Amino acid sequence: DNHVSVLHDWDAEAFPWRGTARAVHVVRLFSIALGAGTIAAIYAIARLALPGRPALHITATLLAAFNPMFLFISSSVNNDNLVNLLSATTLALLLDIWRAGLSTRRVVVLAALLALASLAKLSGLALYPVAALAVLGVLVRERHPWAEWARTLLIVIAAWVVIAGWWYARNIHLYGEPFGLNSMIEII
Repeated sequence: DNHVSVLHDWDAEAFPWRGTARAVHVVRLFSIALGAGTIAAIYAIARLALPGRPALHITATLLAAFNPMFLFISSSVNNDNLVNLLSATTLALLLDIWRAGLSTRRVVVLAALLALASLAKLSGLALYPVAALAVLGVLVRERHPWAEWARTLLIVIAAWVVIAGWWYARNIHLYGEPFGLNSMIEII
């Protein structure tokens, strides 16, 4: 009843890897790199959220880095690693925007991160309301004119259309809805 022995061809998967085994190992290494990037972003979040508290920066980073499920997911092939990195990076950028204010560069990078996260995984869309609240707070606090509000919104929408819009248009074309959830539920 050892399914691992049944499902794996140990000779074909032995080092030096070739073919599919090599491809899987390369993608797993890429996943590990995404996980390491997520840990770096978590450190940045801790530094921005709790300035002057290095012990807490390290503690937050280590708690994430050595979470057994995070380690497992980071070493496997999936889209969670990319959305984790994009989400953590987005949150770090939002904290930076909250502290340092809006700039065209920050808005463009934020828009790109949001669009990439929504392309990586459907749950990436959940970053949009969080980003909207943070940016809205900054716009109100800094008393930006309405034209700045519209420009910011236009940048975010344009980035989504260019980066991720094609995927949602494809889903509408193939499945009749933007998320493909009904088709996934039918399969399940």
